[in-house]
Amino acid sequence: MKKLFSRREPTENEVAETIEKFVAGTCGQWDWDDFISVTFKNGNVEAARVECLKVAEDFPGGASRWCSDDGLLRLLAIAASLRSASR
Repeated sequence: MKKLFSRREPTENEVAETIEKFVAGTCGQWDWDDFISVTFKNGNVEAARVECLKVAEDFPGGASRWCSDDGLLRLLAIAASLRSASR
């Protein structure tokens, strides 16, 4: 299994795609954990990572979910913001 974040700094679009896949339930087994567990030099990517961590606190989903449905919408907004930043 290829680890997305282990060898190089991801682009804004790659991180946006990971967030979108997480929301859809289709990201790789460890992609989300790798993303939220690593700090990044790219300021846009790091800010998105921190915002994603806040989503779990601000929109709790209970014992079996990262966040609520409103939190999932917030994650998609973060992904959209990353895509805009990459243009």
